[in-house]
Amino acid sequence: MKANRFLHVLAVVALLTAAMVSCKKPKEVTGVELNKTELTLVVGDTETLIATVLPEDAENKVVNWKSNDRLVATVSNGIITAKAAGTALITVTTADGNKTTSCTVTVKPFKEPEMVFVEGNDSIGSFYIGKYPVTQKLWKDASEAPYNQLNYNEGDNYPAHYIHVSWALSFIQDLNLATGKNYRLPSYVEWDYAAKGGNKSKGYEYSGSNNIDEVAWYAGNSNNSVHPVGTKLPNELGIYDMSGNVWEWVVYFYSTGPMGNGYRLYGGSYCSSADNCRALSYYSGGGNGYEKDFGFRLVLEANNKSVIKNKK
Repeated sequence: MKANRFLHVLAVVALLTAAMVSCKKPKEVTGVELNKTELTLVVGDTETLIATVLPEDAENKVVNWKSNDRLVATVSNGIITAKAAGTALITVTTADGNKTTSCTVTVKPFKEPEMVFVEGNDSIGSFYIGKYPVTQKLWKDASEAPYNQLNYNEGDNYPAHYIHVSWALSFIQDLNLATGKNYRLPSYVEWDYAAKGGNKSKGYEYSGSNNIDEVAWYAGNSNNSVHPVGTKLPNELGIYDMSGNVWEWVVYFYSTGPMGNGYRLYGGSYCSSADNCRALSYYSGGGNGYEKDFGFRLVLEANNKSVIKNKK
C-alpha cells in the first residue's frame, strides 16, 4: 500500500515538472556576435565567420547573412569568398530581424611579399627586407610587364630571374602603385647587414651557416638549375636564399647625376662557386646587363625614417 502511494506521488511530481517546463517562456535573443569584425583576404581566398547568438541557450539560433557588395565578397552560411579587390560589409542578422552585427572585409588583389624586420644599429637604420627573393608569382600578380619574355617560367614559388635592373625597377613601380607602399631595392649596406644576420649575426661564412649546403643552392648542389625559394635553411634573422639561388640586384651608390644610381649583384647563384656565395661576395660585372641567374629582393623602410644613418 505504501509502495503504491509512493509511486503515485512520483507520478504527480513528474506531471507537475513537465507542466512547469512546458509553460516556461523561451529565452529571447539579446544579441549576436561575430568572431571577427575585420578581415583581410586576397582575391580567391575563403574564410569562415562564426556567428554566436546570445544568450547561449536562446531558443532560436538561426541567422541570416548578407554582403553589401557581392562583386567584392560573397557570403554563404558564414563562408566568405573574396571575388575582387575592394571592401565589402558582411552583415549577420538574427531570425527576428532585431539584432545585427557586421564584419568589414578588405580584399587585396594579391598577396604582398613577406617582409622581415631588421633592427639597425648606430650606422644603419632599421628596415624591412623580403623574406625571399621576388617570386615569379608575385611578379605576375603585381606587374603588367610580362615575365615569360625569355620563357623562364618554372613555377610560382621560383625566384624571378633573368632580370635586368631596369625591369626590377619597373616592377617595383607597379607594385607600389598597387599597394600604396614604397618598396625599393636594398642598398648594398642594407643587403650586406641583413645577409650577415644583422644584430643577431653569428659570423657565419655564408648567410646562415658555415656549411653552404645547408643554406644555398650553388654549383655544387643545384644541378645547374634554379630552385624554389625557401627550400634551404634561413639565416639568423629568418631570411632565405641570401647565399646562392639567384644573384640579387642592390643599389651600390645613389646619384642624382645623369648616370643615375649605380647597381651591383650580391650573394651568388645556383651557377656560382662556393666562394662566390659568401655573404660579402658581389658581382660587379653585371653592369646594365642581365643573365639567367639575376634576380632581386625588396626593402621597405621602417617608420618612414631614413634607412642609412650617419655614423657617430
